[in-house]
Amino acid sequence: MVALNDRGTMSTPDLMISVLDCTLRDGGFYTDWDFRPELVKTYLTSMEEAGIDQVEIGYRSLKRDAFYGAYRYTSEQLLEALAEYAEVPLGVMLDAKELIGVEEKIDELFVPADESKVALVRVAVARQHLDTAAKELERLHDLGYKTTINLMAWATIPRDEQARVLEQMAATKADILYVADSFGGMHPEDFSQVAEQLRPISDKPWGVHLHNNLELAFANALEAVRCGARWVDTSVTGMGRGPGNLKTELLLQHLSTRVGVERYSTDPIYELIGRHLRPLKERYHWGPQPAYVLSGHLSVHPTFAQHLLGSGRYSVAEVTSILSTLHRDGTGRSFNWAALDDAVSNRHVKLPGEAASGNPMPADDWSDREVLVVGRGPLCEQHGDAVNEYIGRSNPVVLECNHQSFIRTASDHYCAFIILANARAMVNDAVERGKKAVVGSAGRPMDLGRTGNGSVYWQRYETRKGALEVADGCVIPHDVVSMFCIALALERGAKRISVVGFDGYPRSGDERDLRMQAEMETFFELLSQQFTDVEVSSLLGTNYSIQTKSIYGVLAHDIKA
Repeated sequence: MVALNDRGTMSTPDLMISVLDCTLRDGGFYTDWDFRPELVKTYLTSMEEAGIDQVEIGYRSLKRDAFYGAYRYTSEQLLEALAEYAEVPLGVMLDAKELIGVEEKIDELFVPADESKVALVRVAVARQHLDTAAKELERLHDLGYKTTINLMAWATIPRDEQARVLEQMAATKADILYVADSFGGMHPEDFSQVAEQLRPISDKPWGVHLHNNLELAFANALEAVRCGARWVDTSVTGMGRGPGNLKTELLLQHLSTRVGVERYSTDPIYELIGRHLRPLKERYHWGPQPAYVLSGHLSVHPTFAQHLLGSGRYSVAEVTSILSTLHRDGTGRSFNWAALDDAVSNRHVKLPGEAASGNPMPADDWSDREVLVVGRGPLCEQHGDAVNEYIGRSNPVVLECNHQSFIRTASDHYCAFIILANARAMVNDAVERGKKAVVGSAGRPMDLGRTGNGSVYWQRYETRKGALEVADGCVIPHDVVSMFCIALALERGAKRISVVGFDGYPRSGDERDLRMQAEMETFFELLSQQFTDVEVSSLLGTNYSIQTKSIYGVLAHDIKA
């Protein structure tokens, strides 16, 4: 076992821990477990040359709800093909909740161990599903596999319940017990308590899977090993969901140079980083960020922060507001889209004793008015003179997405804001210089010191995927200001909606552009299906599948759009 020096730190070449690298399995949360063969080949070769004891190559899964790459399933055929690249033992992870009530499907996922290339099966489980995990582990044991049980979100378990949970874990057929700091909220002192609670109830080896929200993963690993952990998970560059994990290169550097464990080498790891991992990190941006720090402190699932940051819509302040809402509502422990939609909507709800910003937006009837929604696409400014001439001639109700100072003020004109950073930057200019009214979302984030000002209004809205409703407030599928503006028009009975600055996104292959294009296309499809008597047309060029007219043709013939 681990020998300690008189200071209680690791100091021996005979260090008896196993380093398990889970780069592809945990990193798959960014790539949908779709990795190029050249990357995988280099990765496995690097793992063997670096002395890594075990690789977790991916999942074994029944999921069929979307596209996932080969490493979500890690078939025996795939593992057989990988065997030629390296001899490092390969492990796979099973998510216990996938088999709730259908534990017998273990036999669909696994052949007997002596027929498999799988050296280790890890069962990830939330504490409420421990009974399911126990059944799965029993069957895996019968099939001859070495197994671990990975208890997720350890920091969220009340301290007075932890010993009982460890007893349940120890009673399973798992060979190794794992404490997973899924939200990255643990501190070094927490691991001595884990060791004390385990010591009287189990002699099974235990390990740690550490996320790096608070940038404590390395310190936590050292303390866990000092307290008796024999397995430590890592990933190269920390690649993993949200803020990522303990970095393989950091732990190996410590073990090889500080501790003197000769079997570990970092040179192959740095070669892998340079060739394959750095470009991926530049693309997906895993690693500690302020939002992940907060998710760790609040024990909010990091996937919430990951999706919010990846949307490109929110400032750090807005992300932290949404994460705080998830914590406040008690819905942030396990990721799901409904909880995220609710938190995006409810971040604007005022707390007890707080006043709403401004006044409710008037419930005018626009059924006989044209509504012009002014988006922020470059074509709007490029053709700004024509847009302003059109506003002057047609006198539509103008709903401006945020505020664009070159747009002339109509008699009925609202600048709409739903993102706090945009509001802070533009509201004063819209009201003071533009003499335009402002409509935002109710509650604290839109409180810009103008409570009671007649030119500032609020409108309650919610986001819910796949929904467009205006019967009792606005419900839109995404937190997009152009959707908000159109929903405002629909709620007030508009039958004719013209848009400018709705350029759409170039077909560049950029994932964010593709996603935002698809979101608006889906929104327009919902609109056409549910509001068949509403005409929507773009007066400038657009990539969206909506009717298009020429603003110049309209002006030349002095006709209605």
